[in-house]
Amino acid sequence: MVGDKPMSEITRDDARVVHKYWLDRIAPEKGRADRSASTGNRNMGNLRTLYADYFRHLGFPEQKNPFADLSFADKSKRSRPPPDRLDSRQDICAWRACDTQ
Repeated sequence: MVGDKPMSEITRDDARVVHKYWLDRIAPEKGRADRSASTGNRNMGNLRTLYADYFRHLGFPEQKNPFADLSFADKSKRSRPPPDRLDSRQDICAWRACDTQ
C-alpha cells in the first residue's frame, strides 16, 4: 500500500491510503463488500495503537498519530430484542432453586 517505511516517516497521507484501502473493501463502488466496518475499525485501531505505543516506548508520547480519527461508520447495527421479563424471572428462580439443593 504505502511501502516499507520507518515509523517516523509515516504521514497522514499514508494513513489515508490505508483508510481508503479498507473503505474500498467495506463499501466498494461496485459489487459486494468483503469486509465489515468493524473489521476495518479493528485494523485502523491496531495501527493507531501500534504507532502510539512505539513512540511512547521511545519517550515521545506526544507524537501526533496519523491514524487518529480515521474510522468507519457501521450502518448495519444489529439490535437484540429485549429478553422476556417473565422468562428471565423464571430462569433466576430456577437457578436459585438449584443453588439451594
